[in-house]
Amino acid sequence: MYICNKNKLHINIYIMLRYIFILSVSLFITTVAPAKELSDSAIINRYNRLFNTPDSATAFYDLSALRQEIAKRDGDMDRYYSILANEVIFEASRSQFANSVEKANALIEEIKENNSKEEYYNYVYKALGSIFEQRGNSQMAKHYYEEALCHLTSDNKGGIPENFQSLLCNLYASLARVSLTLEPDTAWKWNEHLKGYLKDNPRYIKPYLSHKAQIYFYKGEWDKFLKTEQEYNKFIKSPKAPHFIYGEDKLALMMNVVTGNHEVALRQLDSLTLHNVTKLDVAMRIHEIMGRQDLMREDAYKRIHIQDSLNNEVIHENLNALNVTMGMNKLQVETARKQELWMAVIIGLMVIAFALLVWRYITRHNYLKRIKKQNEQLELALDRAQESDRMKTTFIKHISHEMRTPMNIISGFVQIVINPDYEMSEEERQRALKAIDENIVALANIVNNLLEVSLGNSKERYTKDDNIDVNKFCQYIMDVAYEKNHDRLQLNFESSLPEGFTIQSNKSGIEHIIRQVYGNSLKFTDKGYITFSVERDAEGKNVSFIIKDSGIGIPKEFQDKVFEQFFKVDNFKQGLGIGLPMSRKIATLLGGSLILDKNYHDGTRMVFTIPVK
Repeated sequence: MYICNKNKLHINIYIMLRYIFILSVSLFITTVAPAKELSDSAIINRYNRLFNTPDSATAFYDLSALRQEIAKRDGDMDRYYSILANEVIFEASRSQFANSVEKANALIEEIKENNSKEEYYNYVYKALGSIFEQRGNSQMAKHYYEEALCHLTSDNKGGIPENFQSLLCNLYASLARVSLTLEPDTAWKWNEHLKGYLKDNPRYIKPYLSHKAQIYFYKGEWDKFLKTEQEYNKFIKSPKAPHFIYGEDKLALMMNVVTGNHEVALRQLDSLTLHNVTKLDVAMRIHEIMGRQDLMREDAYKRIHIQDSLNNEVIHENLNALNVTMGMNKLQVETARKQELWMAVIIGLMVIAFALLVWRYITRHNYLKRIKKQNEQLELALDRAQESDRMKTTFIKHISHEMRTPMNIISGFVQIVINPDYEMSEEERQRALKAIDENIVALANIVNNLLEVSLGNSKERYTKDDNIDVNKFCQYIMDVAYEKNHDRLQLNFESSLPEGFTIQSNKSGIEHIIRQVYGNSLKFTDKGYITFSVERDAEGKNVSFIIKDSGIGIPKEFQDKVFEQFFKVDNFKQGLGIGLPMSRKIATLLGGSLILDKNYHDGTRMVFTIPVK
């Protein structure tokens, strides 16, 4: 409410009459439901006429207050904030720019106090754009219009809600309007954006056609201008056309320019309610068409002078408004700064404390992790040491047992043979000598195995330089087995390889592995059979030597341990527990493998595989 030079009594009476009027109209609208739509339409039409009449401030604000009450009653906050933003624009149209800025600030505060949606700030940006447009500052006007458009589209990425589409159309129309005279191509872009929403917002067809015709005018495309101007005139005469005035006077002026009535157009320009800056932009365009470069320069100088004056006025008015605001809020600002400083100190201390806690936790965690790792390494080293000690003890026990037995046999038979007092038959003598010979061989094998273990296994010792006839080699193995078997078990040999089939590998390494595995079968099979077979895989790249028996087999719980050094399933059986581990190492050095078939349950089945080359 703005009334100057009136005493307080007059103001109070006026305010009372105003609210009585508002209350009466509100009650009438509430009670007379059938006439609601007509009443709203009448109010809006009158409101629009008053909005475009800067001299009717009192009547405009009375009707604006009424519309605000209706919007609040209906819970339509979009319309409510739009009406408040129109008051900002209305003050700018009356050249009351300080009041306009003050109302814009008040609108911002009300949005904050009501905790309203952020989209409502777009009305403020729109209003600020209108202020600068009224002042003739098109660049600042475009800045605020674009700011409003940016917030509106970024806050509604899934699509513009229906209640904000009108604001969106208004922004597109405003951006097109402020770009018309100096940037017609930019104005065309914004006008085309507006075109996409005309179906749901037909009231903007009129601004769209008006802008389109003006763009053609400023671009000098006269045929398109005339065609669009006819389309515009046809539309405004149709029943669908809105009642508000938009662009008719400008298009009439431009029509006179296009038809050559330049002087008439210049007189029309003087009578238009345009800002002086805009008028000079239009005048420069007319003088350019007339070919009057001198008048164009004169218009340009006037425009620069007016623009500078306007900028100074805006700065002066804004400084006055800021001085008042700063004087009122100085204490609040200082208090807020102190509170912010203390809050920053508290937050800083909390951050430091939290950082120290995190640092302590990380340090302690890493320390415990390091200690745990060291303990695990110590436990592993202890386990290895204990295992090594166990293996050493087991080895000494086994080696002493394994060597003592043949040595006792040799010693006993030697004493009998050399004793002259003991009479022996030739058969007994030969049997004794054979036992001595067998046990000497057993001792030699033990020593050889120990040497193999002590010297280690390397590829240099098992070079694959031998060309081996597989079938003949296997027959040799069988001949040795027959001698050791003494017709005790059924020995079988099977081969799927053709005669003369050869492989290139290390003969001594292969013989060591097969004799070790075959020897175990002879040792742990009391009755039944031993089958030795050889075959080639489907690709022909590998040869497998398979030895299976009907012996006691290997218990399931020991199947993964039989390839460990010095491990024996039966400690009372002859052997050091190094044969299979050594055989697997040699198989690996030859590029092959030695595995136990865990799915075979009739005894033991070992598979030794090596490459052909």
